[in-house]
Formats: sequence, structure tokens, C-alpha cells
Amino acid sequence: MPTTGLCPICRTFLKKTDLITCPTENKFRVDFEKNWEESSKVSKLLECLEHIRRSGSGENKIVFSQWTYFFDLLEITLRRRGTELLRFDGERQQKQRERVLKKFSETKEKTDPWWNPAVEEQAIM
Repeated sequence: MPTTGLCPICRTFLKKTDLITCPTENKFRVDFEKNWEESSKVSKLLECLEHIRRSGSGENKIVFSQWTYFFDLLEITLRRRGTELLRFDGERQQKQRERVLKKFSETKEKTDPWWNPAVEEQAIM
């Protein structure tokens, strides 16, 4: 990897030593306590989830996404609001998956529909 180059904004010549990296444990490299803003997709999803919660039906909601990072971001917002999130993805251990399946609901929400309906149906099944 080159150790010198031009700034993509001002085109000034830079050396690698001119650059800084903010140390963080967070994979998104953002301080969510100070800089977090919900996207419109997350806001609308949370509005729908809150509507279900207020209805008192006891209904759960399953949210599908093709991107596990979306759930990482959603989890931040839900935890801030005191809402439980159960994840079922490839990073979960078998016991965690079984726990999620026990709370399964027929209600589904697709947050980023795929262009191919067969792929969505496979995820739902």
C-alpha cells in the first residue's frame, strides 16, 4: 500500500504519517453516544414496532434484512429504547438460535426487499 498520495478533497500531497485514525472498539468507527442519528428506514421501522407494542396484542415482529450490519445498527437504537432484540443469523450459536425460534411470530417485516422475490421467500422459510 502506498505511503503517500493526494488528498481526495483538496488534492494536497499527503504522507501516511499525516493521517490519523480514531481509536475505537466499535466496528463502525463512530461514537454512537455522541453522534448517533437514526436513518429514515430505522425510524419508520421503530414507529411500526411501537404501534404494535402499544396495541397490547403481545405480538412479536420478525425483521428480515440481507445485511447483518443493519441489525448491528438497529440493535443500538432498540437497546437505547429498552426494546429487546433477538437475532437469528450465522453469527449466533445453536442455543441462541433455538431461543429465538421459541419466540417466533408469523408477523414479518422486510427492511430492504431483494430484487428477486424467490430470495426473500427462501429467507422467510
